[in-house]
Amino acid sequence: MEAAQVIIVPKGSPIRGREDIRGRRIGVQHGATGDIYVTRNIQQPERFPNGALAVAAVDAAVIDQDPARMYVAGNDRLEILPEPLTSESYAIAVRKGNPELLQDINSAIADLKASGRLEEIRTAYAA
Repeated sequence: MEAAQVIIVPKGSPIRGREDIRGRRIGVQHGATGDIYVTRNIQQPERFPNGALAVAAVDAAVIDQDPARMYVAGNDRLEILPEPLTSESYAIAVRKGNPELLQDINSAIADLKASGRLEEIRTAYAA
């Protein structure tokens, strides 16, 4: 599964891309991927206990794409910039030599995708 870190800004903000956030008040969820990425690659961010507080208090917030979509959908004064700041892949690791477990996991994931349940889970935990 791919997960992007996106930048949320107020509509009309002069921040239009990753190069524009340096030197601005950047909010992140403490300890999350956005926090790690911004700290290592841009500057010290302002840390908040959750993404919603980060979005409300700064010039730009860097958070996971799914929660970002929910925050923006509920607030017509915000927008997500088109280019993600970064992305990461999530996976399940299985010990070599255990093809039965790998097959069971892949089957379960395929069933979750086909039934729409995987998207329901993703949406439920994006908030």
